[in-house]
Amino acid sequence: MGLNSFIEASYAGKPLVSIPLFADQGYNTECAQRNGVAIKLDKRDLSLDKITMALGEILRNPKYSQKAQAISSILISRPEKPKENFVKRIEMAAAFPDLTDILHMKVSEITVIEYFCLDVFAMLFVSAWGSFATLFFMYKFMLPNNRCSKKLV
Repeated sequence: MGLNSFIEASYAGKPLVSIPLFADQGYNTECAQRNGVAIKLDKRDLSLDKITMALGEILRNPKYSQKAQAISSILISRPEKPKENFVKRIEMAAAFPDLTDILHMKVSEITVIEYFCLDVFAMLFVSAWGSFATLFFMYKFMLPNNRCSKKLV
């Protein structure tokens, strides 16, 4: 269950049977389970019986729909509705066309090298390689070749 599915089901007040596959779906399913509005099924251990049992539990047990309705009523009664928020922001952008120039952040101009800190990693790599080369040089050329001057016969 992706985040949008979770939000839509929460607004609608519907409990869920979730089979997380990748990315944020596992986390979203855990949140829904913790709030008592979902049952999680493992993708590696699916069977018709498990799906039937999960659907039966969701449909027959009123605690899931009660929790889902409670979460829905909380979301619906927010002081500012998402649609109103969207309209306000569009109106603000229309009223101030120069807003992007005024609020322009320099961070939007950084290069890929700066964004991923590749310059830092390169410096660390060069430093580590230099340290290793120095230690190797010291070991190879500065220590005497004949460690044992006496040979045991």
